[in-house]
Amino acid sequence: MISAGPPAPASTPAPVSTPAPRRDRAPGERRGDEPLPPLLVGTRRWYLAGLIALALVRAGASVLAAALAGRLVGAAGTGAPVQGLLAAAAAAVVAVGASVFAERLVAEQLGQDYIHELRVKLVRSTLDSDRSRSAGVTIARSTNDLTAVRNWVAQGIAPLVAGIPLVVVTVVWLSLTSVWLGAAVGLPLLLLVAVLLLLSRPAFERARTVRRARGRLAAQVADTVHAREAVRFAGGSAREARRVDRAGQRVVEAALSRARITGVLRSASMVAPIAASIGVGLLASSGRVDAATASSALMLAGVVGAQSTEQGRVVEYRQNFRAARRIIAPVLSEAGPSATGAGAARRGLGGPGTGQSAPSGSAGASGQAVELTRRPADGGGDAEPLLEAVPGETVRLVGGDVQVDAVFHELAGLAPGRAACRVAGVDLAAAGPRERRRLVGYASSGMPLERGSILRAVRYRLPDADDDEARAALAAAGADPEAWERTLPQGLRTLLRNGGQPLTPGQRAQVHLARAVLGTPPLLLLNRIDADLDAAGRRALRALVRGYPGIVVLASNGSDGTGGAGEAAPAGEGPQGDGPEPGARVVVVPD
Repeated sequence: MISAGPPAPASTPAPVSTPAPRRDRAPGERRGDEPLPPLLVGTRRWYLAGLIALALVRAGASVLAAALAGRLVGAAGTGAPVQGLLAAAAAAVVAVGASVFAERLVAEQLGQDYIHELRVKLVRSTLDSDRSRSAGVTIARSTNDLTAVRNWVAQGIAPLVAGIPLVVVTVVWLSLTSVWLGAAVGLPLLLLVAVLLLLSRPAFERARTVRRARGRLAAQVADTVHAREAVRFAGGSAREARRVDRAGQRVVEAALSRARITGVLRSASMVAPIAASIGVGLLASSGRVDAATASSALMLAGVVGAQSTEQGRVVEYRQNFRAARRIIAPVLSEAGPSATGAGAARRGLGGPGTGQSAPSGSAGASGQAVELTRRPADGGGDAEPLLEAVPGETVRLVGGDVQVDAVFHELAGLAPGRAACRVAGVDLAAAGPRERRRLVGYASSGMPLERGSILRAVRYRLPDADDDEARAALAAAGADPEAWERTLPQGLRTLLRNGGQPLTPGQRAQVHLARAVLGTPPLLLLNRIDADLDAAGRRALRALVRGYPGIVVLASNGSDGTGGAGEAAPAGEGPQGDGPEPGARVVVVPD
């Protein structure tokens, strides 16, 4: 156990284990087979029911209009009154137009409602995931891939739902009128279905290729823009432009390859209704059907033709959706720290890290203690205690960046699959975000700031804090709030963009530090925050750490204050370098 108690040779801790695996797949299940959140829940079930009802109304009104058109043709030259037929035909036309208008609105509502849910879950999953992702890939997922999902839900499902009843009713009505008419219209449609089924798989594969190429291009562009200054100073603008050009050319080639398949799909969907109309014309010219029946059949063929033209796009939307789902679904299925089965992870750890959480209001030094336990690397046995500390103590982590960062994640309760941390008796993995924010403050060097005002950034951990508390936290972090009010464009209400501009790196670090200490959380984690501070900022940081009433766990780029490799110097002794607390107890994190 590694302890921050009295000086003593610390036993060697277990190596930092790899991050917990994401959701296990069933045997034979491939990446991308994970399902998306259900579509037909809540009000969306009513939207789909409305689409089906509107489709039936449109199909019935279309058949009625065609039948009335045939009767009008048959009444020509007979002198029979046609006012009633005209009124009924007009009503049928209005019903078709109104149903199409309503279908579009309901379909869009269905698609937007679903996409809104996916977008929020996608961003939440990306934020909570242990994996680091390119901003370009995330943007591509939240725009291009979600657009593919929306197109299928709003413009794919709706024509499919609307088209099937219309085609079935039309073919049945024509077959009852004349078997020859049913065959003339039905056979081209059957051939169209065969072509769509035959090309659906190639369309899916080429849609996947396009999306992979777009994702790589988006990541390339985002990373290049992010490294703009380094590229400019190294004279690499032309080279980076060529790399983007090559990635873009791959997107062009993949898109053209997909266009060949979608072109065949759309041409087949256009040819089928034309062939049906020619078939009806041949039947009329041969005398197998009379002119009135042929007129009705031609009108229905035109209506069905509009729907069959949609079916080519439906197949395209469907395959694009499937390709997008293989990209989005695994991201949504990744259980982030706040969304995982924390209870299961907690039960698997056993030992001191398990059991019921103590009330959040525990008081006293023992009640505010920190205890970190980690599951053995082989997954067997009880959890091993790694670190214990009580209020007023400062623990300094020394080791490789990856290993130290892993320990900070564990202390913050963000790695429930491999470790458990209890602060003031509360298991952080089981605590909600509000409770975790109250118990732990974290500041690290190089972290971007969210878009918003400076005061919002300081209060981000504790949104209920007021402006005066935020200003006091900034002062404790070594900033001068009054000077910031005078020199920044809108003072402390200046809008931060691009990760924290227009603040300097040192000012951004002070904002992160102020956020971490706001409310004086029992556990304060400082991950090399001194690297972004100037000499005055580091002096303010040392004063803050020395007077902090809770537990401070830190890593530093400054002088470590150790007397030798892995040996902690007594408190108050050793070199007084630029680190946040040269007299802190040192814990060496092994590789």
